Amino acid sequence: MSERWTPDRLEESKGIAEGSGLSYRAILAAQFMDEEWWFQRQYRNHCSSFGVAARDGHPALVGQTMDLPNWMDGFQTLLLIRGARPGLDAYVVTAAGMIALTGMNSRGLGVSVNTLMQLNSSAD
Repeated sequence: MSERWTPDRLEESKGIAEGSGLSYRAILAAQFMDEEWWFQRQYRNHCSSFGVAARDGHPALVGQTMDLPNWMDGFQTLLLIRGARPGLDAYVVTAAGMIALTGMNSRGLGVSVNTLMQLNSSAD
């Protein structure tokens, strides 16, 4: 996340930290789950995802398996965000302390996450 590209996400992370009494650095680090897997190579992520566009009266579909660490079990939450913008609702899967993991909005836009562990990582 950056001040330039995602200032609202940084502000939301600050709000989570303030509301939870946890440090901003800890909450910000929680938002970088995929990056954490780069540094913890012993954890092997095997997430899969799919998406199907709306067509012929059938709705758009998005799905994902998310192989989360055991400590996250029980912290998963499904949010229904109504009226994010006029006429726009969203379902967002998240976990306590995180802004979002994956989701889909009422206009058929879905976001899923897959780590590309086979690629070289870079801290910058």
